[in-house]
Amino acid sequence: MFLILRVQCIQRLHFQLVSFKNIDNTENSHPSSSKEKEWEEERERLLGQIVEREDSLRIVQQQLVDTKKINLDLYDKLKVADEKWRRMERDMTRFSDHYTQENESLKKTISNLETSNAILQETIRKRNENDETVRAELEKKYGQHAELVGTLQEKQSALAEAESELVVLRRKVASMEKELKEMPFLKEVDVINFIYL
Repeated sequence: MFLILRVQCIQRLHFQLVSFKNIDNTENSHPSSSKEKEWEEERERLLGQIVEREDSLRIVQQQLVDTKKINLDLYDKLKVADEKWRRMERDMTRFSDHYTQENESLKKTISNLETSNAILQETIRKRNENDETVRAELEKKYGQHAELVGTLQEKQSALAEAESELVVLRRKVASMEKELKEMPFLKEVDVINFIYL
């Protein structure tokens, strides 16, 4: 709107200048040095205004070009940030699903092993302690069970570390959301838009 008003103003000045030229042509048939001087001064003044308005028009056009470039740069930056955010969301969802499945699987395995251990202990209690063969077999199975429990405990520790990493990732995502909202170029565009309103 501001640009349109400036163009209209310049057009009116051109029209006035043409009108003054026509009046000059009419006055030439009745020369009057005083009137001629007045028209000449008025014409010079109008010409100065036209030049000034044309300069202002060029400045506004350049400002519009600069604003358009800033808007395009901002759009590109926002698009890249949005793509990174969506990719991170997908990675977090995939990691969370994998963690849940692995955790459930380990819980079931531990429950089965605990049941097996209870059965083995009951069997050991009921077995004849003097039967060395049976005792050796049971001790072997108990050792295997202990080894499996140790392995599962290590996996549980690894899962606990993975859960901690997931918490850290969520905090980083929250921080990135905050930084995205406070990006300097967003504020810069707001200032530019305010200046040219």
